Amino acid sequence: MTAVQPSANTARSVVYDGRVWSVSEHPVPYSRNRRSLVFSSDGVARRVQHYPANWLELSEEALAAICAHA
Repeated sequence: MTAVQPSANTARSVVYDGRVWSVSEHPVPYSRNRRSLVFSSDGVARRVQHYPANWLELSEEALAAICAHA
């Protein structure tokens, strides 16, 4: 199985709960059209399927809130 990597222009970092999380969009496994927002940090990953289309423009606090509810 080959891992799908996010493109460089759709990734950013956010600090939440004392950790630095890498945030990027990825295709939903086994779906042709859906995407999800993936937060990953130190061997932990959280996938969010319902998130704002403008997530790249959100403040760090707003993005951390999405991570908190994942």
